[in-house]
Amino acid sequence: MSDHVTEFTTPMMQQYLRIKAQYADCILLYRLGDFYEMFLEDAEEGAEILDITLTARARGKDGRVPMAGIPYHALDNYLYKLVQAGKKVAICEQMTEPGKGLVEREVIRIVTPGTVLDEKNLSKNEHLYILFLTFGRQILAAAAADLGTGQVLVSEIKLEIPRGQGKTQKATEFFDQDSYLLSLKEPLQQLESLLHPAEVVVSPTVKETKALYQLLEHNFTYLTSNPDWPTEPDSWLETLRQQFGTASITHPLLRSDLTIQAAAALIQYLESTQKMVLPHLQLPKTLITPSHLEMDPSTISNLELFSSLSSTERHPQINTLIQLIDHTKTAMGGRLLRNWLRQPLNDIVTIEQRLDKVEFFLTHPDQLKQLQQHLQQIIDIERLLSRIVLKQGSPKDLRSLVDMLSELWAVRRTIEETGSPLFHQYIEEITDTLLELRHTLDSYLLDDPAFDPRQGNVIKTGIDDQLDELRQVVQHSQEWIAELELTERQKTGINTLKIRFNQVFGFYIEVSKANLSLVPDYFLRKQTLVNAERFITPELKKHEEIILGAKEKTDKIEYDLFLRLVERVKDNVATIQAAANAVATLDCLANFAEISLLRHYTRPSLNTTGELEIIDGRHPVVEEILQHRFVPNSVTLDPARRQLLLLTGPNMAGKSVLMRQVALIVILTHIGCYVPAKQANISLTDRVFVRSGAADMITAGLSTFMVEMVETAQILQSATERSVVIMDEIGRGTSTYDGISIAWAVAESLIKSPRGPKTLFATHYHELQTLADSFPDKIRNAHMAVTEQDQQPVFLYTLKEGGASHSYGLAVAQLAGIPAEVTKRATELLSQLERSQQYVEKNQAVPVRKSSQKARSPSETSPAPHLQAELFLSELRQLSLDQLTPLEALNLLALWKKRAETR
Repeated sequence: MSDHVTEFTTPMMQQYLRIKAQYADCILLYRLGDFYEMFLEDAEEGAEILDITLTARARGKDGRVPMAGIPYHALDNYLYKLVQAGKKVAICEQMTEPGKGLVEREVIRIVTPGTVLDEKNLSKNEHLYILFLTFGRQILAAAAADLGTGQVLVSEIKLEIPRGQGKTQKATEFFDQDSYLLSLKEPLQQLESLLHPAEVVVSPTVKETKALYQLLEHNFTYLTSNPDWPTEPDSWLETLRQQFGTASITHPLLRSDLTIQAAAALIQYLESTQKMVLPHLQLPKTLITPSHLEMDPSTISNLELFSSLSSTERHPQINTLIQLIDHTKTAMGGRLLRNWLRQPLNDIVTIEQRLDKVEFFLTHPDQLKQLQQHLQQIIDIERLLSRIVLKQGSPKDLRSLVDMLSELWAVRRTIEETGSPLFHQYIEEITDTLLELRHTLDSYLLDDPAFDPRQGNVIKTGIDDQLDELRQVVQHSQEWIAELELTERQKTGINTLKIRFNQVFGFYIEVSKANLSLVPDYFLRKQTLVNAERFITPELKKHEEIILGAKEKTDKIEYDLFLRLVERVKDNVATIQAAANAVATLDCLANFAEISLLRHYTRPSLNTTGELEIIDGRHPVVEEILQHRFVPNSVTLDPARRQLLLLTGPNMAGKSVLMRQVALIVILTHIGCYVPAKQANISLTDRVFVRSGAADMITAGLSTFMVEMVETAQILQSATERSVVIMDEIGRGTSTYDGISIAWAVAESLIKSPRGPKTLFATHYHELQTLADSFPDKIRNAHMAVTEQDQQPVFLYTLKEGGASHSYGLAVAQLAGIPAEVTKRATELLSQLERSQQYVEKNQAVPVRKSSQKARSPSETSPAPHLQAELFLSELRQLSLDQLTPLEALNLLALWKKRAETR
């Protein structure tokens, strides 16, 4: 662009370049009349993204300048497309009216992927977060905000890295070492899973740290560094004091330098994009806390809480838990419900309090219905409020706020009428102040005000004496114009003569070409059209000055009064936000009651002794898909007698559905919702893990099996006696020999650990069933029942005690539509393999270790004899003596003898 600076001589283009130089990292939308124009490289890039025409118009001495424009009234849609393409956009407005000289312009706001406020292009039930990260040698600090709702979240995450490591290294060197990057992996995944940030911002120092920056780019969609990142601790504290007042000094979440820096950098960045202080930002809340049940991204994905394998871009939440349980009536309630589901409670008192409120609504259906009728009328108050206080709201938004304040009060009355102390806190949060504010706004605003506050038609008559007088002047002048039109028609004999107005010429008299001969001498020609001519008269111009002067003054008075109302709203931001949060909470609780009533859910009980018992449990999503054909099942886990349930049985028999329904019932309990079961007694749970089939993570260089092992390692390291673990077919991604060994060892580890979790362990390796003999007080075998009809399996989807005896793999293949010739050939091959030495050798479940001089404990060796005996008996049962050749028989005898000798 520097090449153009010396060429441009026109004042407008010089002004453009001066402004563009200040926002070089942005696409500059430069207001020109009714359009926002882009010039030079911005025009070329913007035209391609927006699919609009790129022109090159002559600009006097500046020659032909590339340009592309969008209508000002369509800004939001085009703006969103630019931001979705990963662009920062600076909006440059005209600050003075066109007249003599150059119009003054300045950038009024910068829009980035994390600061979009246009409600039409945002998901109403999802937050839009911007996330700031600061890095220490032992701690990762995070500060996030949703500009549209005013929510601020902060958190410190302790990194698992040896203390003292790299103390002498520079920060950029330390942050690039493998051990540090590895310690960040899980926290970064957790932040992405909880927030799905639209924009992540770090300091320039982090960008210079190559490996760390690459790791961040891999984890987050839009990553940028802020060159204005604050580096002085005094400025951090001052920023927080200005934003949050003295509360920031004692705030328990704003103690460490890293967290303070992240929060201050976040606020300064948001203020720089909005060009103003942000009165609606709330005191920070904790992002990650021990008082929540934890779920890693893999668990959230495997349980299909928010997206499923059948999801599409158009229907991203189809067949998910959130789709099923979200009957909320407000956008705020929908967002809060998602927050609850991402971070279920881990405090038994708070969970029971939620359940008490849900039970109240269930037992008072009339009051539930009345409450939801009022909730149905409430629009997104949080985002409406943000638009108003950030000066992006219109008079119509203020009028909408009046209506919403009325609905908030109606909600309060409904809750008061319940007479229940359960809802006292929500009554307190919807205060009398809201009624006072509503009265003020309603008394000032017209019932149907104009959209643009600068164009008048906003304020009622009787509010301001000067405004009323000027309106009378305008009204009388308009009546005079109508009388003048009638008089001139009579004087000239031109019956079609009209007096009109536009912004360019003001008031004018229009006469058709056919009547030009009747035009009097005192008509002064102003403009010639194809079919008419336009004239003015001295008398008309005199009244025009009176009318326009009065209109300009009324517009200014109305705009000033509008801004005064906005200030009143700003003064009450915290009060309105508290009321909106109360409404969101009531919406979620009423929603739980509605779905529980609709789907016949029951109230779970909670315990702290570790038992988990579900009677006739159902998978909430699968049940909805199958309607009345779902088969309930009961599951009991007990750390003293039944810590691990080993599930066997064929594919399609329902193992995965059963295990996931247990996890979902645990999660629903911890968000304070009723559950799909006849009865449920759920132990207070700190974490839920679900290890299931995984797709290759090619971009991370991880195969399916590697992903499986990484997730399994995480479970073994992190699960506690209060955790619930779902292990679905571990060991499938490698050879049978390795797979059985890994599955066996993992199952052993889970039950032998003093922090052993309650576990549902599904496997096709039937050899693992002998574990129940070795650990009768910890492991129980169970299987999904199958019967046969006409030599075909019939799946009963019922959980039965004891292990499975058949896998029905070939039968399932037939049901799946594998051609008959393929399954027939597979049957032949299976018979051959079952008889052959190759089959026996490849299916030894646990490697027979050669004796070593070091003695091994009985617990290490005890499973092997059981397994060897089980293998030997299994092989004998499967032999067909009629088809066995003498050579095959000798080979088998030799193999069995060799096994016996090496034991």
